[in-house]
Amino acid sequence: MIENSQNACTDSTRKIRPGAPGPDETAKSVYKEKHPYTAFPDIPNEAYKQAIIRAALEEAYRKLPPRDGIVDIARQNLQQATEFVIEKDLVTVPDDPIDIIIMPEFQRGVYIAYLDAPGPLDKGQKTFYSVAPLPEDWTEAQVESFLREYNLYSIQDLTFHEGVPGHYLQLALSNRYPSSLRGVLSSGPFIEGWAVYAERIIIDAGYLDNDPLMRLINLKWYLRTVTNAIIDSAIHVDGMSRDEAMQLMIEGGFQEEREAAGKWVRAQLTSTQLSTYFVGYQEHIELRRAVEAAWGEDFTLRRYHDQALSYGSPPVKFVRALILNSAIP
Repeated sequence: MIENSQNACTDSTRKIRPGAPGPDETAKSVYKEKHPYTAFPDIPNEAYKQAIIRAALEEAYRKLPPRDGIVDIARQNLQQATEFVIEKDLVTVPDDPIDIIIMPEFQRGVYIAYLDAPGPLDKGQKTFYSVAPLPEDWTEAQVESFLREYNLYSIQDLTFHEGVPGHYLQLALSNRYPSSLRGVLSSGPFIEGWAVYAERIIIDAGYLDNDPLMRLINLKWYLRTVTNAIIDSAIHVDGMSRDEAMQLMIEGGFQEEREAAGKWVRAQLTSTQLSTYFVGYQEHIELRRAVEAAWGEDFTLRRYHDQALSYGSPPVKFVRALILNSAIP
């Protein structure tokens, strides 16, 4: 693990970058790198926007990992992300051991990846970031679909979510909180919301020198969070069919067929869990805005993140009450 020596916070990492470009603007910047003389319409319709975003995503899909190389690439990404978080002084990085492994066979079929953290009463033990291998019976078309979805940029975003500054970092710090009861009764929206929020803060801090393709993939991953919440309720409450869900994920969410097909299975098996990402992320964003307003010029990312994660993993509303009723750290 990288030595945990972090520098003083700089102005560039005090707050979420204002005016960060959205998907349309980001896709245009990617497209214009390939086609610099393109003249975009002043008021493009939705079909035009979709087409430009798809064309820009194709640039990311040119950079695919080897079929059996995802674990090795994730290890490299974890090291790179950890170094970046330390350099930018975004949050305290724990030195608890972590290993990236191939997912055990009995766990496959629902998740692409997951984090197996030590239990709430175990401190300092090894964390396992587990990645599923591609099924041996997949056709070449299915393999290509999966690798396009989990291109080299997406594996980095996955590692932000599962590793640093996501689940591994948050749960390792959570286990240091002295309340055993709070550890056992942890909040899913807090944990999943933090991991989605973690994907955003590292991109906003300028990861990969503000590569627009990295930001575009990050925006696509956030759109996945939104569609996850929609299908979670639509399938179990409104009777959404497989074709309707697939259309929403593929056409509305820019997902590849293998990702959408896997999510259809997962949504049926894990009702309500897929909504926790979106709900938790919104709570973390609202908490962040409230603390920024309360602390003013005393706000820095390192101070805020360290305090927000210092209470374990309770519902976000309780963290909000604890922070806003305490002195500035």
